[in-house]
Amino acid sequence: MAQKKSQFEMKAFKVHGPFKVPLEPDKHGKMVARDLSGFWTGVGDVRTMRGVYVFAMRAGRGYTPLYVGKAAKQSFECEAFAHHKLADHYVPSLLDYKRGSAVMFFVVHPSGRGAINKRLIDQVETFMIDAASAKNPSLSNVRKRQVHEWRVCGVVRGGRGEATWSTGALKKAVGLL
Repeated sequence: MAQKKSQFEMKAFKVHGPFKVPLEPDKHGKMVARDLSGFWTGVGDVRTMRGVYVFAMRAGRGYTPLYVGKAAKQSFECEAFAHHKLADHYVPSLLDYKRGSAVMFFVVHPSGRGAINKRLIDQVETFMIDAASAKNPSLSNVRKRQVHEWRVCGVVRGGRGEATWSTGALKKAVGLL
């Protein structure tokens, strides 16, 4: 029988951000700025790390995820703003937003001895895509999008106004808060 790993034995990815992504005007709306040197200076050493990143819009008090990606083979700096990400995901998503600030979150693979665990990064990316697409059905990701045929009202993939004392207690009990 396989033994469960305790939370202290699990690989702990750490979240950095949100970091404001510089935007510049375009004839159709906004686009990511061509010069990102200030952005990368602001994120510090995270630029050289690997893991999962989430491009999102901050408007009002909340965040709307627009794209989830991974940097498993190369650093965040090489991967997060690659030309195909800008053209296929970020710029089309930004066209829908007249207001708000673009931000980037980095979910960093734990450092230590040994190689980067690309399988774990892939698992975290898949989880984040699933969670982000539940919040934003227009998430730009096409691959790894799961179609769910169920939901638990007020707990998982629930709609607004479905939260009750019971749903809050269950979320706490199973660690979803």
